[in-house]
Parts: sequence; structure tokens; C-alpha cells
Amino acid sequence: MRRKIRRRDFLRGSALAAGAAACWPLPAFSAAPQSTKKLNVAVIGVDRRGRANLDGVAGENIVALCDVDESRLGKAGERFLKREYRKGWIL
Repeated sequence: MRRKIRRRDFLRGSALAAGAAACWPLPAFSAAPQSTKKLNVAVIGVDRRGRANLDGVAGENIVALCDVDESRLGKAGERFLKREYRKGWIL
């Protein structure tokens, strides 16, 4: 035999359950790890769309650049590469 539940009782129980869930700390949501490390990024092509890609990842650690035009590569290297990565970067 099925027990009938009134709508008012259902809503009261649902509200209590939702309130208890909101007050209960869930480790998966309350202590989400935040990464402070930067990505090492290599970019192929440094002009036009490649320039937009470089601007998009400028906050990351850019370790390598590649382009067929050495003058464009040189300008991008001076702007984006850190000093320790500039040694021997034009092949």
C-alpha cells in the first residue's frame, strides 16, 4: 500500500533538505585547489594570427618561438621571451 504525501509536507521536507545541504561544507567545492604555476608555451608563427595567440598567452611562460621570417621572429623574441630563453633561440 502506498502512503500518500501531501504537497505541503513535500515542500517543507525539500526546503529543509536544501537548507541543510547549503549549510554543510562539501570539500569538493569549498577547498578547490588553485594552481599558481605558469604553463610553458611554445608558439609556431608570430605574425597576424600568431601575434594574437602570443598576446593571449603573454601571461604564461613562453619558452620557444618558431617562424620562417627571422626579422619577425627577432621582434617577437625580444618582446615575449625571457632573457634565459633567448640564448640560441634563432637557428
